[in-house]
Amino acid sequence: MNNSPLPLVLVSHTLPEGWLEILNGRCRMISGPKDADHLSSELRAYISQADGLFTLLTIKVDEDLLSQAANIKVVSNMAVGFDNIDVAACTKRGIPVGNTPG
Repeated sequence: MNNSPLPLVLVSHTLPEGWLEILNGRCRMISGPKDADHLSSELRAYISQADGLFTLLTIKVDEDLLSQAANIKVVSNMAVGFDNIDVAACTKRGIPVGNTPG
């Protein structure tokens, strides 16, 4: 367990370095593999500690995942849609969901 005051954000994919530069110093980030089609086992190991989850459309954010993510405060999708996110389950937990509309 890390005692850092910075929130922990899990990023489902490895993204170009400059894309996440704005978050440097504002949070701790752990990224998954570049071509992931599911949340990697490495990231799942941190899901209970994560404050935020930043995904691509290939990552399913459902009731099962959210039940393991007791600390999650926000889920954001780097995609136009959010079909991969169970918005109702997030809403039930008070978790806002964001995406990148076209």
